[in-house]
This record gives sequence, C-alpha cells and structure tokens, in this order.
Amino acid sequence: MLAIVAFAALGVRYFGMVFTTSTRWAFLAFLIAVLIPGGQIFSGLKNGYGIILAGYFIWCLMTAVWSEVPTLSLLKSTALMLTALALLSGGTYWATRFPDKTLAFLAPITGLALIAALGGSASQVVNANYSVYSGLTNNSNFFGMLVAFSFPYVIYQVYQIIRAPRSRAKSILVAAACAILCFALWRSGSRASMLCVLLTIFVPVAAVSPNKKIVVILALVVGTLGATVVVPQIEEKFVEHVVLKSNEEGDVFYSRYAPWKQSYAAALQGGYFGLGYGVSAGNTDFTIGLTADTYGREKGNAQLAVWEETGLVGLALYSILLFAIFKELYRAFRAARDDDAKTKLAIILGMTAGLTAQSVFEAWWVAPGSLESAAFWSVVGVGTGLSRQVLAGHRRVAVNAVRANRGEAAVALLHGKRFRPLK
Repeated sequence: MLAIVAFAALGVRYFGMVFTTSTRWAFLAFLIAVLIPGGQIFSGLKNGYGIILAGYFIWCLMTAVWSEVPTLSLLKSTALMLTALALLSGGTYWATRFPDKTLAFLAPITGLALIAALGGSASQVVNANYSVYSGLTNNSNFFGMLVAFSFPYVIYQVYQIIRAPRSRAKSILVAAACAILCFALWRSGSRASMLCVLLTIFVPVAAVSPNKKIVVILALVVGTLGATVVVPQIEEKFVEHVVLKSNEEGDVFYSRYAPWKQSYAAALQGGYFGLGYGVSAGNTDFTIGLTADTYGREKGNAQLAVWEETGLVGLALYSILLFAIFKELYRAFRAARDDDAKTKLAIILGMTAGLTAQSVFEAWWVAPGSLESAAFWSVVGVGTGLSRQVLAGHRRVAVNAVRANRGEAAVALLHGKRFRPLK
C-alpha cells in the first residue's frame, strides 16, 4: 500500500513533506525488497501477456542505443521496468494473499482523496472567466486523477451495501464519501478524469443482470432529465464548466490542439524506431536526477508519445500489450461464477478502460513516475492476481467434471447402457 500512496501523496500538501519525487523511489525499492525473497518479483510476468510485456520492456530499453538523449532513455526505461514490474507483481501478490480484500489496497487512496478534497480552499485560475478547484494539490488535473483513483474502492463499497445492507452508519458514510468525491471531481474540471470515472462506473453497471441493468439505466436517465427540466441552469453550467471550460473559441478540445499538433509532428519524426524512450523531439537539454519533470514538453496524448519515443514498432507492441491485458481480464470476468469476484473484475476492467481512455488526453504512459502510471499497473496487477484465482478455480471445476464424466461412463459400460457425455 505504501508504494501506491507514495506516488499519490507526493502532490498533496502536508503529505508531500514525507512523500516526495525522491522518496517515492525509496518506497518502490522497499516493495521490490519485500517481493524478492518469496520469488514474487516476477509474478507479474507469469500471465497471458507476460511475454509481450517483457518484449515491450526490452524494446524501450533498446531505444537508448539510437536515442537523441541516451542517458535519459536508459534511466527512464529502467524506471519503467522497475515501476511497472514492482506494482504489477505487488498487485498480483496482494490479490493472492488477500483474496477477500482485493480492492482494499485503494482504501488509503480514498482517504487521501477525501482529505485533499475537504482540506483545500483555493481555486486555480484558468482564465478571467473560469477557475477550477485543486483541493490540497497544486494542479486540478492531478487532483481529478487522485479522486478518480479512489472510485473503484467506493463503487465496491456501494455494491456491498446494495447486496447485503448491514450497517446504517456505513451506508451513510459511503453515501457521504460518494457525494464529496463526485462534487470534488466536478469542481476539478478535469474532463479526462471524469471520463475515467464514467467508464469505471459504466462497466460494472453493464455487467449486472438485465433486470437490474434496466432499472439502473432508467434511474440515471430519469434523474438526469428530471434535473435538467427542474433546474435548467444545470445543463448550461455543465456545458460551460466541463465541456467548454469558458473558452472564447467554444471548442471542447481547444486546450488539446496545440500539444496534439506538436506531438503528431514529433511522432512523424519518430518514424519506425523512435527518438528514444522519454525523449522530446529537438530537446537534448537533460540533467540527471531522480525526476525528469523539468525536461521535455506536454505531449497531451499517450499514443502519439509512444510513437514519437519508441516508433511504430513500439506503438505496435503497446497496442498488442493493451489488447492482451484486456483479454486476460475479460476472460476471467467471463469465467467467474462468484458474484463478488465478477463485480471486482468488472470494476477493475472499468478502471483499466478509463485510464486507457484518459491517456488520449494525458501522456502518462511514458511517465513511469506519474500517479496514472502507478494506478494502471497496480490495478492491472490486482486484476491479474484475481484472474489467476478465478481461472484456476474454473480449471478445477472442469477437471472435476471430466473425472465425474469418466466415472459415469465406466458405470454405464458395466451396466451395458449407452452413455451421453457431459456437454
């Protein structure tokens, strides 16, 4: 848990005194040290996408050979391998060690998000007509992502209350947390984080039984339309605050056009093999340190950034890797027979899809020290560990069915009867 908190808390006031851009690597090293003795450090590669992930790591490391800034590419690709492998393996180990508390590793993140939401007071001014809320952080987008990262845990708590309500106090606390986090996300104005949360919620809702699904969808539609009719200002405020962000051009993507245009031009320069992992085209001014925050430019899109840095070869590996990850999680989701495991996998699938969608607007994939990167690899790791348990149980059921099938066949043969095998 500490390793995840270290990546999330470094941007939060007061917590940033302990969790810094330097100490986060110390907490990551501690996680690696915990995983090595039990041989768990490579468990993140023992899955359906492990070979592809290893190939992607090797390719990123190889780009240092022809990189425009070889030292940067070497250090950053090493950071990618260590961070992704540690969080992926740590998540897998967590899900295996604590199968009943799979999503509990996000409880500290939820607490941190609530503290950041309630403890702040200042607004971040974007322009003369528009300001956003950043809580106890200095950046509204970081704040939005911190809030989005807490939603899987909150959604699961809501599911538990709906499934088997036990404590009224817990229900009130969860409802209050949902209200605070939703309002905080709205005030942050982070559209990418809102998209991430919408997908995190949508996938579990789409996974429930048809009757419940219809009720949920109708409730959402009626509630949204009713609010718009009763309070017309809501619709106007939504368009102004979230869609257009009060920009004079009136374009939803106005803040992304400049970085996208630059990133596309740089991606073309990357060609087939890329300019080097972590490299920004035309920028060779890099100082060695524990952070590369002062280097490069805002790229605004992970896919273009991957193309620029690792070329079309790297982009192909990235695409195949994402497909393999989703395939692994979805296969376990389909195989799950336990409602609790199925819901957890649906939430994890939703968060993974949400982070992938968010990467279209934030190039976190090539920033291994970012909160989004830590969120992705830890969530996928936990999902992989849970998938392993589900698929292992599914195989045991299949083996037992085959054995039972053979036994029935033997009995039928002894009695001279025709046996119809199980389908």
